[in-house]
Amino acid sequence: MMLKTLHTVADIIDALGGPTATGRLVDMPGAAACNWRNPDRGPSKIPPKYYWTIKCALSDRGYDASLDCFGFHGTFQKSA
Repeated sequence: MMLKTLHTVADIIDALGGPTATGRLVDMPGAAACNWRNPDRGPSKIPPKYYWTIKCALSDRGYDASLDCFGFHGTFQKSA
């Protein structure tokens, strides 16, 4: 089965059923998920500790998430 890749935090949250459902999935308030996609705070990123929980939940729904949507540090830095 081919999974559809989601490229934004907002699309991931929507695919999981919205902020409240996403918050329940990771055992946090829905407001936390809203903060992940808040453009006033810089680039939208999901904390990396939720990577596998979210990836598995998305897979169950036919989706995949771009690694760029998660706040991993130092992994993809280009050298000068």
